[in-house]
Parts: sequence; C-alpha cells; structure tokens
Amino acid sequence: ADPLGPYARATAGFFAPALGLLALLVLGARALVPGLAAAGAGAHLALGARLLGASAVLFALGRRFVAGEAAGEPEGRLRGRALGYVVAYAVVLTVWAFDLVLALSSAPPQAVVPAYYFLGAFLSGLAFVGLLAALRDVAGPDLRHDLGKLLFAFIVVWSYLLWSLFLPLWYGNVPEESALLLDRWRAPWKPLTIFVLVAVSAWPFWILFPERFKRRRATLGLGAAAVLAGLGVERFLLVLPSLPLGGDPLSLAVGALVALGAGGVFLLSVGAGLPPAAPGPTPPAGAPGTPRR
Repeated sequence: ADPLGPYARATAGFFAPALGLLALLVLGARALVPGLAAAGAGAHLALGARLLGASAVLFALGRRFVAGEAAGEPEGRLRGRALGYVVAYAVVLTVWAFDLVLALSSAPPQAVVPAYYFLGAFLSGLAFVGLLAALRDVAGPDLRHDLGKLLFAFIVVWSYLLWSLFLPLWYGNVPEESALLLDRWRAPWKPLTIFVLVAVSAWPFWILFPERFKRRRATLGLGAAAVLAGLGVERFLLVLPSLPLGGDPLSLAVGALVALGAGGVFLLSVGAGLPPAAPGPTPPAGAPGTPRR
C-alpha cells in the first residue's frame, strides 16, 4: 500500500481547518441545538469544551501518527500510535454523533447511531483514497483489487449497521422511536434517502463485487465516487430533518454556500499536501503534435 500513503496522509491537512469550522459551529449551537438556549450559558460552554477539547485531542493524535508514518518510524511505535488514534477516533466521533446528531432529534437516542456515524466517516476516507488512486493511476491492478475488497467490505458493514438501526424500529413500531427514520422517509427528504441507499450500498455492491471490476481504474473510481456522493448527502440527512429550518430561497442559498465553502476548505487543505501528478508518457519523436525544432 506504499503508493497510496501520500494520498492518505494528505488528508491530515484538514485537521486544523476542521477544528476551526467546528469552533464556528459551536458558536452558533444555541440557535441550532434544541433546548440549549434555555439551558443557559453553562450548557453552551460545556458543549463547546466537550466538542473542541475531544476533537483537538483526536486531531493531535492523528497528526502525530501521520508524521511518524511519513518519517519511517519503527513499526512497533507506529502500531501503538495507530491504536491510540483509532480508539480516540471511535470515542470522539461518538461524542459528535450524540451532540450533533442525536441531540437534535426529539426521538429517543438509538445506541447504534454513533457506530453507524463513525463507520460512515471511515468509509468515506477509504472511498476518497480509492477515488484518488483511480484518477491518478497510482496503483496497479493488484493493489486496486485489494483496495476494492477493503472498500467493498466496509460498504457491507455500513449497510449492516443501517439495517441494525432500521429493523428494531420497524419491529417495535413505537411512534416516538420510529420518528427518527420516518422523518427521513417523507417529503422532501425521501428522494435523498433513496439516493443514499443506492449510491452507498446497492450501486457499489454491484460494481465492486466482481474481481475484474475491482482491478479496473474506471469501475473502482465509479464505485468510490458513488460512495462519497452518497455519504455526503447522508451527512446532511443525519442533521437537517431534525432542525426547524425554513425552506425559503434565501435559506437554501445560504446553506448551499456554507456547504460549498466547507467543501472548498477541505479540497484546498488536502490538495496542498497531495504529491504532484505523474507526467504522461512522452510521445515518440515525429508523432503528431510533437514540437519540431
């Protein structure tokens, strides 16, 4: 997996901007999180300290691991740093899931949502590296096959966790509990929910199942791009249906610009750390389009 290392490490460039964006979100939390304004300034400060403190620890551990991996530190030390980062990743994203997803809904909290949340985030990282590997052709057929298998496996796990969320709510049929899913199965969110199910589960499951498709750049890239698009929409579905938002054109425009701005910050911060694209093959002398002296 060494050819993929620089592309995976480049995403650490988003740690500092992400902490800044989270700080902006915390500043406006009293207008978004139900009951937080009535709870007073103490609850707001506690929320900010919990989110920012935990996230700062997570990002510091991630940057420390990436720096050690890039410097070629001994395998034993890297393994310890990786373990610390993975444990912190699960814990901190569980905090995010409770404070930024479950706390927004009036439905009783579902214990599987945090695992579903951080597994989806991890899957998006795999898909991002897979998409870059396909676009820049930095992996041979065997490495693409391994990456496709890893991506396929976590697509199955993501689908299983979603099913684990759906089945008890459907079987119990308790109105207060099922509201979490029913809010996302009504207009205007239902088309987006169907898109997420197709883009993250059905389409990549089909396109990444055959071995020959995992070895091809085009099909691996299509599968990874579909997963990224679906998970991007799914992050909105986790939050927006729980908020009392207006649907006027100005609100939609502001929301779209905020989303584009956050995406732009991600691409700029990650793109700065990507290695330069390999030059294409040099055409033979005398070929069409070759400059003449």
